[in-house]
Amino acid sequence: HERKPSGGGGFHERHPSGGEGFHERKPSGGGGHHERKPSVGFAASTKQRPHGRQPSNGGPASAGGGAVPPGSMLPLPHPQHPPDELGMSDDFDDYKDQNIEAMRTEVKETVKGTDEMMSQAVTKALISSDITVWGQGMESVEIEARILHETYTWMRKTSASVEDRRTFMQDMLNKMVLCVRNGLVPPDKASLTIHECAALLGLEISEEIPQTSLMVTNMRKAATTEDLFEAFKGFGAIEEAVVAPEESGFGLVRFASPKGPLRAMEQYRRGEIIVQDVAARVLRIG
Repeated sequence: HERKPSGGGGFHERHPSGGEGFHERKPSGGGGHHERKPSVGFAASTKQRPHGRQPSNGGPASAGGGAVPPGSMLPLPHPQHPPDELGMSDDFDDYKDQNIEAMRTEVKETVKGTDEMMSQAVTKALISSDITVWGQGMESVEIEARILHETYTWMRKTSASVEDRRTFMQDMLNKMVLCVRNGLVPPDKASLTIHECAALLGLEISEEIPQTSLMVTNMRKAATTEDLFEAFKGFGAIEEAVVAPEESGFGLVRFASPKGPLRAMEQYRRGEIIVQDVAARVLRIG
C-alpha cells in the first residue's frame, strides 16, 4: 500500500473498507489459485491542521458525516490539544476582540451564572450591523450612570421574578459588550458596571461591590454634574461624578477611597444632602 495525501481537516477516521479493506492478489507460485491477503488499512498521518475553524469546502467528512473519498486519509488530532478544542471552536474564534474577552473574564469572576449570557451578548455584538450604536456620544462614566439609572428605575417599577431580572440583565450585557467592541467603554469599567447592575437586580454575585460609589436620586431634572460635585466634594476626594443623560435627576459619585461614601452616608442619615436646592436621596450600590 502507499500513502495518499489527506483531502482536508476535521475529525479523522479510517476509510470505510466494507469489512476487509482493499486486497491485493499475490501469485501462488504455481499459477493456479491466488490467495487473498487482507489489507491492514492506511497508516495514520500525524500532520496537524492549525488550531481553529476547519475548512468546509472540499474537505473530507468529519466524524459522523458522509463517506471519505477513496484513497483519502485523514490526519489524527495532535495529542497536545484536548479533543474538544479540535474542530469545535466557536464560529467567531477568528474574530475575538481582546477587550471583549477581558470583559468576559471579569464578569464571569464577579457575577455567577453569566457564561451563557456573555456568549449571547458577544455573538450579538459581533454580528451587529447597526449604524447607530447605543452609548455613542457619551463618556464611559455617563454610560455607567445611564445603565444604573435604567436598572434602578426598572427595579422600582417592576415586581420581577428571577427570570425577568436575568432577561433585563441580558439586555444590559448586550449594551455594554457593544460599547466595549466600539471602544466607548474600557473592559474593566464595563465589567464593573455589570457587577453593579447585577447587585441592584439582586442576582448572585461572587465578589462584593467596591464601596467607593454612591447613587444619587431625586435631584431636579435640571441638575448638572457641577451641582453634584459641589454637593459631595466635602466628603472626600472625588474620582468621578456625573449626572445621567436626558435630565434624569439621577447621578453617580465615585470617591477615591471608601471613606468618602462613609462620611456622605453618615451625613445623609443625620440630616440632608442638598443638590442644587433639593434634598437628594443617597444610596449605596449593592
